Amino acid sequence: MPQTILIIGGYGNAGMAIADLLLQTTDTQILIAGRDLARAKAGALALCAKFGTGRAQALQLDVSRHDRLDAAFRQARVVVIASSTMADTEAIAKAALANKCRYMDIQLSSPKKLAVLRSLQSQIADAKLTFITDGGFHPGMPGAMIRHAASYFDALQRAEVASLLRVNWRDVQISPETKLEFVQELMHTRQLVFEQGEWRTQRFRDAPKFDFGLPFGRQWCVPMFLEELHRLPGKIPALQRAGFFISGFGGFIDYVIFPAVMVLLKLAPEKALHLAAKWLYWGLRTFSHPPYRSLLLLEATGMKSGKPHHLRMTVSHENAYWLTAAPVVACLCQLLEKSPEPGGLWCQAEYVDTERFFADIQRFGIDINIEFEHSS
Repeated sequence: MPQTILIIGGYGNAGMAIADLLLQTTDTQILIAGRDLARAKAGALALCAKFGTGRAQALQLDVSRHDRLDAAFRQARVVVIASSTMADTEAIAKAALANKCRYMDIQLSSPKKLAVLRSLQSQIADAKLTFITDGGFHPGMPGAMIRHAASYFDALQRAEVASLLRVNWRDVQISPETKLEFVQELMHTRQLVFEQGEWRTQRFRDAPKFDFGLPFGRQWCVPMFLEELHRLPGKIPALQRAGFFISGFGGFIDYVIFPAVMVLLKLAPEKALHLAAKWLYWGLRTFSHPPYRSLLLLEATGMKSGKPHHLRMTVSHENAYWLTAAPVVACLCQLLEKSPEPGGLWCQAEYVDTERFFADIQRFGIDINIEFEHSS
């Protein structure tokens, strides 16, 4: 019996990519849900034209209307949140619990969101449901890349993942809510790196450079803590240093717009939020330039057969939304097939079997390259 997956924000950039890939690779049926019924219908019609009548349907759903959630969730077995609705996390999660739906979100790794989900952990476990948070490519893949790298070593000692995001922002339509959530995430980013047995704040002046290869070369990157990394040192005993790092968006944005935005947010966090989002989005649209590609790079070192080894892994695609969708669908494929399912609250990077996860992502068209060799 095909399972029905409800995608909240299903007609958005990431939501449509997830729906498309799910219909390509599984026998599921999709409910495209959002506040704008016309856009939901257009998205569902496009998917039906591509994959067959009846495989996708439209549903009008404003998740801020909490009284409407039950009726929508009763129609699905899995709920995927691909919209900027973190303020409604508690209501969505409770509706999923009440209607026996499995849950997955692709939202930013927000402390507020995670706190809400953790407060429901015992209820999730008692219901024997699986809730997966922090899905996508970051968050979502850096922790999985490090877990995968550990399988190559007898003792993985150092693992750092860096992200490069080069997007043609002029061609991307972003909702006002998504812009605001991105700026809010900047406000709450923790610049933590694991070293000498603990997570420590790293100063900007100590930011490392990573070589992303041609045509991007070496780039300065600053740390961004992701929840999926938190438990890795406990699971990889030899690990001495680990972290996730992000590169900038270009000179003018990094050295003019970002500092101005951060000053605004520090002086008036709430009042300046909309203005900061407007400035940042203007800068991205104005100063982005080719070549365009989104890329994750893992540099790892450790011991294998008594000798030092180095592993370099890259995961990339020219379309950032496809790079978001592929790991989500790879994770959902495992969720749909696991029986009995493990239940509980997971980060995507912790939930997946990494060997199959990366094999599926590569099958979905993502470029993956791994080099593992003895190092002097």
